[in-house]
Amino acid sequence: FAPGKLSIGLTLPLVTSGRTAVDFSEQLELARLADQLGFRALWVRDVPLNSIDYPDPVGHLDPWVLLGALASNTQRI
Repeated sequence: FAPGKLSIGLTLPLVTSGRTAVDFSEQLELARLADQLGFRALWVRDVPLNSIDYPDPVGHLDPWVLLGALASNTQRI
């Protein structure tokens, strides 16, 4: 991050259209690729469980576990 500069990040999980299950290893691989490509941030959803009140079709990983794994698998993000 730098004053006056645009920083671009990604929100995880990233899944292809039509998939609802999140593959943990795949998310780490995507994070490593994003890090290598120069992305500056990764954000994760803080919704580890779905309910009738929050009917998101995509499953979620535990945010704290995922954040720890992302920190140990990236260099600059």
